[in-house]
Order: sequence, then structure tokens, then C-alpha cells
Amino acid sequence: MWFFAAVFELTKATYIDDTAHLEIARAILANPWHPMSGLVNWADTAAPIHVLNQPHLLFYLIAATMKLVPGHLELALHAVWLLFSGLAIAMFFGLARRLEVARPLTWTAIFCLGPAFIPSQNLMVDIPLVALWLAFFYALITFEGWGGLVAAAVLVGAACLVKYSSLVLIPILGVVVTRLRRLSALALLLVPIGVLAAWSLFNWWDYGGIHILERPIATTAMPGLLRRLGVIGARAGLWLVALGAVCPFAAVFVGPLWRTRGGRGVAIAAPTIAVGAFAVGRLALSGEPIIQSILRGVFLANGVLVAALAIRARDRGAEARQPQTGHPSPAGLLAVWALGAALFIVVLSPFIAVRHVLLSLPAILLLIARGPDALAVSHRGWALVVASTALFGGVLGASDARLAAVYRQEAPELAARFCPAGVRCVAIGHWGWQWYAEQAGLLIYDRARTELLAGDRVIISELVGREPLAPGDAARLRLLAEIDVPATISSWFRTMATEKSGAQGNRSGGYYYFWTSVPWTVTTRPLDRFFVYEVTTPL
Repeated sequence: MWFFAAVFELTKATYIDDTAHLEIARAILANPWHPMSGLVNWADTAAPIHVLNQPHLLFYLIAATMKLVPGHLELALHAVWLLFSGLAIAMFFGLARRLEVARPLTWTAIFCLGPAFIPSQNLMVDIPLVALWLAFFYALITFEGWGGLVAAAVLVGAACLVKYSSLVLIPILGVVVTRLRRLSALALLLVPIGVLAAWSLFNWWDYGGIHILERPIATTAMPGLLRRLGVIGARAGLWLVALGAVCPFAAVFVGPLWRTRGGRGVAIAAPTIAVGAFAVGRLALSGEPIIQSILRGVFLANGVLVAALAIRARDRGAEARQPQTGHPSPAGLLAVWALGAALFIVVLSPFIAVRHVLLSLPAILLLIARGPDALAVSHRGWALVVASTALFGGVLGASDARLAAVYRQEAPELAARFCPAGVRCVAIGHWGWQWYAEQAGLLIYDRARTELLAGDRVIISELVGREPLAPGDAARLRLLAEIDVPATISSWFRTMATEKSGAQGNRSGGYYYFWTSVPWTVTTRPLDRFFVYEVTTPL
């Protein structure tokens, strides 16, 4: 399984937020004591790094790798990240065995071969984060006495410095310690709290603020309690869409569900939801590709089915082992894990992405694995489960890697074709395009600082997130060429695709999406389209 993951990880191009993380690592190398005071162009203009969301533990690791292996940076970084993939796989398997789950290898395959895990293997924080979370719960459930609690406390501190969503682990650790009636062990909470306090003091030393207190919360900016609750409800629906998009196996459980009264209700509700979501999409989103409307309905229905399976397993499943007196049950810990991670994303995140669901996925799978519905699946059904999971994981992983490689391939080719000696070329757009365009010698456009001159060439990617042109710049551009990067059959299943030319709001993508899009789609549209312009008039 680890080898299967490595096939997609090791040679993957820099992609999505990888570029921002590499730029932050450069700032760390330049000034390790003031990393957040550096500038990075990740929106409209270069801004202080502290306006971005993530703490810096992994970025220091990237910086160290940059320093040690400058000549083969991408391969070295993916090799390091592959270690986190291996840790996540090992920890999931270890948890499944400790919880005495039937077919632990099968459930490990469902977790790590599927469309949540395989495409998420970038140089982003999500795979390392889920590995640390798995290790945290492994320590709580597996180790007895002080050893497990100390390990868990240290892992929480590390996880909080990888991503702030790990804050939900602190109260979980506190509840476990309290339930064990070891009040002296409450001192272990000082480990993650002390780590966050030290990080905050470092922020104050760095740029005069406390980073964790400056993170924007999307829902609090909206007026009115009812509107906020409505937005949270919509985000919960989007979270279920992502869950359904990465769990192709759920239909196998319809047979076992049909054998109980409550299960039949779930089995009937799922297709009803699919039809309703499809109808709403056709009515509310005029011009949307029909395949996108179908997939949204299927994903939402499948997500409801998966969530129902986990809830049924939590309520009806037998414990894998008798817990010690006062010790929280494994099922209770798994439920808190899944719910806590989901609530943090739904309430606090500015958008929903497949990688956000990945944090809850191990707990959801382990809950289902321990429930009665899983015991009723036939041998043929399990073969279908693993095959469908690996098929979708492999197809989407390969397609995602192909899309990431577009910018590594096209940046030097476009520079060679349109940027002769003496002609300045400017690239507009972020993500992997920004990284490779800069390597190819293009100037990265800064809306507030870049002054376009007559004769400059401007190259814009249609797909990637990008800054808008400054007022007056757009009128000075004359189109020279429009270059499509054609899709092949292997990339029809797309983790990121623009369905309308130039309409970024209609983008489908597992890296972020809204109700106007879906986590992944099927399309024959070009992988990306580049527009090459010439600046024709002086300022």
C-alpha cells in the first residue's frame, strides 16, 4: 500500500499551496528568527507571511531540506512527505488491529488507496497532519498508563504547529485525562498549551502579533445569527458532498442496511436525496454541465449514506475490548474525533475541500468497520469495495498528477516560445504555475507593484487562482495566442477543472469548491488554457 502511494507521490510536481509553502521556507532560510515578517505574493500583491493561515513547523522542515538538498529539492521533499504517508498507513493499520476490527488490511486499503488520500499527497500539510492525528489516537487507545498520555500530549503540541485545526485535540486529551481520574495528569495539558504559548511569543518577537488569534473565521463576519446558522448548514452539506465523493464503496452496504428497519430508511433516503440534489442543480444553476449535476446528487447521497453507517455503528456496534474503569470507549473516541474535525472545518474554514474531510475519514472508517453492517458484507462485496476504492484513487491520483505536471512542462516551453532575448515576460496566476514560471525566468505579476511596459508579454493561466489586473492594465493587452493543453482519456476524471471559459467561480475541484462546483468531475475540456498577450501602449 505504501508503494502504491509512493508511485503518485515521489515525482509529483509542485502544485496548489505547495508554492506558498516553498516561498515561506525561502523566507525562513533568509531570516529564521523573523519568518512571518517576510513577504509572499499569494493574493493580489506581496503581503506579510503572517496573513496566511498555517503555523510553521513543517515549513521549517521544508527549509531544512532546501538547505541540505538544494539540487534535487522536489524529489527530496516528496521523499520526506512519503515518510508521513507511511506513518499514516502504519498508524491506521495499528489502530484497526488494536480495535480488533475484522479485515484490518482491507480497511487500511480503503483508507490509503482511495480518492481522499492518493491525490492529497502534495507538499501541503494534510497528509502529515492526518498522520499525527492517527498517532495521537493510537497513543490514547493503545498505550496504558503515563506513556500513552505523554506521547499523546507531545503529538498534540506538534499537530497544533502543523495546522490549527488540531486545537480540537486538546479538549479530547483533557476529557480522557479527567475520565481516568488522574488529576495530576491534567498537567500534561501544559505540553500543548505551552507549545502554543511559546509559538505565540515567537510570533510577537517576529512581527508584533499573535498568529493564532488573527485567523479569520468566515461565519463570524456575517450579520445575523440565522444567516450564520444557514451558512454553517450549507457548509455541512458541502462536507457531506466531499465525504461521498471519496467513499465509492458505500453502495456495497445497501444490502446489509436493507435487513433492518432503520437501515431501509437510510437506503431509501439516499437515492431520494440524489434525485432532489440533481433537480435543484438543474433548476438553480442554469448552464451547468449535466454530469456535474449528477455527480453532486450522487456525492451528497453517498455522503449521507456513509455518515449514517458511522452513526449506526456508533450506536449499535460492540466494543472491541472492554475499556478500563473510567476509560473512554474506543467508539466514543472515534466519534469525537470524526465530529470534532468536521465541526472545526464546517464552522471555521473559509471553504470545504477533500483534504478537510481526510482528517475525519480514518475515524469514520473505523467506526463503520466495528459496526454490524460491516460484518454482513460478503467476500465478493469486500473485493468490490477494495477494487472500486483503488480504482478511483488511482485514476484521480494519476489525473491530479498529470494536471500538476502541466505547469512544470508548459512554463519553460511558453518562455522559450514567447519570451525571446530582450523581451520581458510576466506571469499571472499562483499555485504551481507561479513556481515554475518564476523558475523559467518570468516575472510574477504583483497588482500593486508591477508596472507593465509597452512590449512586455503577459501569460495568464485560465485554471489557477490569480490576482486581477490593475485598473487600466487589461485595456492595454493584445491577444497573441491561446494555447490549450489537451486532456487525454486518463485525465477525464478531474480533481480541478474550469467548466466555463474564464469562470473561476464555476471551477470544480477537490482543493476547494462550493455549491456551484463538485469535488471532482468528468470532463474532456483542456487541462488548462494559457493566454499570451502583448502590452501595446505605454502608460
